[in-house]
Amino acid sequence: ESEKSKYFPTSLRNDKKSIFGNSLIGLTIDNGSIGMQLPEDSEPIVVTFNHEESKDLYELRTCVFWNITSLSWSGEGCQFSHIVSDSNTTVCHCRHLTNFGVLFDYVGDADPTDSQLSNLSLALLILSCLAILVTQALLFFLKSGKRSSTKTLVENSRNCTLFAAQLAFVTLAGQHNHVSDEVCQFFGALIHLFYLAFFAWTALEGYSFYSALVTVFDKKHLSSKMFYLLGFGVPILITMITVIVSQAGGYNLYLRRNAGKEVVACWLGVEAMPAIVVPAGFVLLANLGITITCVYIAHTARNKRSISSKSKILASMRNTILLSVLLGLTWFTALIPTSTVQQYMSVTLNASTGLYILAYSVLANKQIMGEVRERGSNMMSSAMSSRISGTMSEMVSSHASTAGSKS
Repeated sequence: ESEKSKYFPTSLRNDKKSIFGNSLIGLTIDNGSIGMQLPEDSEPIVVTFNHEESKDLYELRTCVFWNITSLSWSGEGCQFSHIVSDSNTTVCHCRHLTNFGVLFDYVGDADPTDSQLSNLSLALLILSCLAILVTQALLFFLKSGKRSSTKTLVENSRNCTLFAAQLAFVTLAGQHNHVSDEVCQFFGALIHLFYLAFFAWTALEGYSFYSALVTVFDKKHLSSKMFYLLGFGVPILITMITVIVSQAGGYNLYLRRNAGKEVVACWLGVEAMPAIVVPAGFVLLANLGITITCVYIAHTARNKRSISSKSKILASMRNTILLSVLLGLTWFTALIPTSTVQQYMSVTLNASTGLYILAYSVLANKQIMGEVRERGSNMMSSAMSSRISGTMSEMVSSHASTAGSKS
């Protein structure tokens, strides 16, 4: 009995108020390497247990599963359905999302099925994608042809690759129970490619900042072809090498597994994380150097002008934060795994990148906001004019009809 309690304790997460009854009812599905084919828009998996009549308050029952990573009972991702359950039946609804914290998890500490982090990831990634769409729409309609071609190319490419990466993570990373291992690996490779492209264009944006501030009079800038080669060619090359190594050695590098060797996400396994961590780390270190250089140059320039010390400090802080966000330095929080707090911080900062882009490119851009207000004012004026004209036309028609009747 003591040995049984060791492996399957009778309490839920050491909560002595939540205990198991005399009978433990469970279901295990071991599908090996064969994926469970379910529709993409499927409802949560419904598990129904029929048992002897129980006189307990069935509304208080809890659906749990044995987490082989933490070796404890967990209710994350599963809910007890009190609506369709009764004294003879217990119904559980189970669904597992994917925690964005696994993206840079090279030590295996992040739990992909952590419901709180997964829900936070989903909410922030969706908001980020919507923010990118709004940003691109406004930039296209309000500022087309008014910026330098290089700046436009870099910003648009960065925004589009980030949108594709976040959308792919939201829709594909958690499909491991819905598709075969081969398709799951394809999804993982696709996410890998999009995020590598995002970091590549983030590096090119850093280069663009550096060129604009430091090499003002240097005409030897990279050509558009070179931008495309570095922004898309390098990510494709790294992804292809990872895929070839994975397939040639049978390593299945694009299947993230837990300690029990179960597939928990369509993403790089812990052993394959250098394929994303090393390129991203190189970009972050380069952009960190660029940020320090740019802030120093701006601070030195302000010293030559009669500006108060307080204003200088505030301006330096503003520039540091702005460049850090735009050049992806918040991703350093993902590269230094320490605790659950670090995971929440990393998910919050890095899943919200689209919101930073919207704030910088639109909300904090006086020219863009000026054009938005001007367009909005013109549209309201046009609508009011049309409404007044329509009202006047109706009054004239009504007056003419009245005059005709009198005659």
